[in-house]
Amino acid sequence: MRRRAELLVIGALLAGCASVIPEAHRLGAERDPDFAEILARPDAAVGRRVILGGRILETRPLGPETEIEVLQHPLSVDDAPRDRAAAGGRFLILHPGFLDPAVYTPGRRVTVAGNLVAPRERRLGDQPYRFPVVAERHLHLWPLRYVDRPLLGIGFGFGINVGR
Repeated sequence: MRRRAELLVIGALLAGCASVIPEAHRLGAERDPDFAEILARPDAAVGRRVILGGRILETRPLGPETEIEVLQHPLSVDDAPRDRAAAGGRFLILHPGFLDPAVYTPGRRVTVAGNLVAPRERRLGDQPYRFPVVAERHLHLWPLRYVDRPLLGIGFGFGINVGR
């Protein structure tokens, strides 16, 4: 009986750290790769399968696809972007099809699994900027509660919203 209780507790703890990216998309993917390296040489990174995350800066429907501009942040154990960690730079997510900019709004957190494809040149203010581009295979939009209220946790996957 005690052994069964121990296994239940261990299972519950491990489930709290489960990824939001399905296993099929995790296979062969580099989880949270060195983003500075990708940013410095986006052409050399083409073809790599990655899992990245961050905060949405802008969502642009472009006919047959939607382009999401993201400010990269390192991932936590459950693949959520750790927005209190230093941002690494910007990247684009290409989604095949339409995503509503009213849902994929600036400030929302996303995690994406996909392949790095040819970078895209854009202007950032007056400066040219080469964006690494992830062709999305799986996209996870984090719930708003992660955006607008800090969560005070007690270490076992339980917590309360504090603030507003």
